[in-house]
Amino acid sequence: MNVKVELTITVQQPGAAPSKRVVSLIASDGQKGSVRARSFVGAANRDLNVDVRSLLLGGDKVQVSVALQYGLPSNEPAADPTPRGTGVEQSVTLILESGKPMLITTASDPASDRQATVEVKATILR
Repeated sequence: MNVKVELTITVQQPGAAPSKRVVSLIASDGQKGSVRARSFVGAANRDLNVDVRSLLLGGDKVQVSVALQYGLPSNEPAADPTPRGTGVEQSVTLILESGKPMLITTASDPASDRQATVEVKATILR
């Protein structure tokens, strides 16, 4: 069977609307999948890298291992050529119920008041 794993990364800055990024991939039972995305903002790159491995446990339970690296854009003006920014890096293994999301990370930016959250959902595809 296959498992669809979806990560939702939400970045909230005071006084601004939340910014969301969604990464979705499908991996077969016991196998892994990866996503690599990169963009450049001024002199800095913003990587979004996700590695997952899923393992069906029976019923609607799925063990999911997730490794995430996400570069948050800098709050500095775009005219500043110095690469800046912060990011979220996490590696976790957890048990999820198929189709039910779980908040796995809440991280505060050490340089500002913004906050990033990561939610993961694994859905068994029948």
